[in-house]
Amino acid sequence: MARDATPSSRIRGRARTWALPRCAVVAHRGASTLQAENTLQAIRLALEIGAHAIEVDVKRTADGELVLMHDATLQRTTGLAKPVHRTPYGEIARLDAGRNFVPYVGPYAVPRLEEVLHTVDQRAWLNLELTNYPSPLDDLPERTAALLQALGYTEKVWVSSFNPLALWRFHRRLPEVPLALLLLPKPWMTRWLPPLLAGMPLVALHLHRRLLPYPLWKTWQARGYRVLFYTLNHAQALRQAFTLQADGVFTDVPGRALSLREHLRPCQASRRGHPGTASR
Repeated sequence: MARDATPSSRIRGRARTWALPRCAVVAHRGASTLQAENTLQAIRLALEIGAHAIEVDVKRTADGELVLMHDATLQRTTGLAKPVHRTPYGEIARLDAGRNFVPYVGPYAVPRLEEVLHTVDQRAWLNLELTNYPSPLDDLPERTAALLQALGYTEKVWVSSFNPLALWRFHRRLPEVPLALLLLPKPWMTRWLPPLLAGMPLVALHLHRRLLPYPLWKTWQARGYRVLFYTLNHAQALRQAFTLQADGVFTDVPGRALSLREHLRPCQASRRGHPGTASR
């Protein structure tokens, strides 16, 4: 009788379908310093720049539509002081998501997730963060999985969240899509990490930039997890992450990150035993 696979081999097996290039550059909310965040304009620009992946924040409206919005309320980006999950899509659709963006080149609509999927169309990897933190028991995970399944969009996409329950619920509906857990630099989070890793079908960890100097993340990487850091914008921080061979960075300045990446040898050589590390 064959022995059960080791934890590391199970993790690496899941990671084989997640073929991001080494030192991947993930455009955080799109190219969000040049266009308003979480808009189709920012996503299209990230594609033009050549980002390996694009990260967006997904929320559920009061009437069940899936839209892109980071904050719990609509106030910062649109000026409407209402929670996203208590506002119907018809009202959100009339708002300008870039009214406070400088320089203003709008108008910017709040996009639906379906529009985003059609726009990206697997030309780059897409990271969907489930951000139903103000309403953690809503059906955002199930609705997101159902939409991906209906569109046949189960490749070049992965789902992340700070909420392990949201990831579990998504995985029950669509197990073929990779999962990543977001972590803050809090002692209680790292203390609870081992049991979470043991019980969840994770492929990656998204770590806060303050955890970059600590060697513990290299241990997780050696076990087969992809380790990416958020949000790195300064050249020094980007260079440090690439030199230390982080699997990827989330950045508001994907053009800068790509330029730095091109001149660093650790990003060009593949790492033995680590799948999906072809450089681009």
